[in-house]
Amino acid sequence: NQGATKPNSVGSYHPQSSETMMVLTGQFSATVEGQSLIVANEGDVIYIPKMTFHNVRYSGDGASCRMVTSGFVNNAHVAPVEKAP
Repeated sequence: NQGATKPNSVGSYHPQSSETMMVLTGQFSATVEGQSLIVANEGDVIYIPKMTFHNVRYSGDGASCRMVTSGFVNNAHVAPVEKAP
């Protein structure tokens, strides 16, 4: 998850399929291309269409856990090459 280590990153995208995340516990913040910041809590679902940049980070207090599904077993994560500062 690039969002955990690179908070200003545009994240990655998936060329083969969409991705769906369900927050099982805790809270996540997500930036999804073309949308405002999403703050998801326990029970919330985040849908990310294929070919859409996204960056998901843990947020809130305490532990967080999410279940992520996609349409392909080997769904690729494609991210732009970022220059070192």
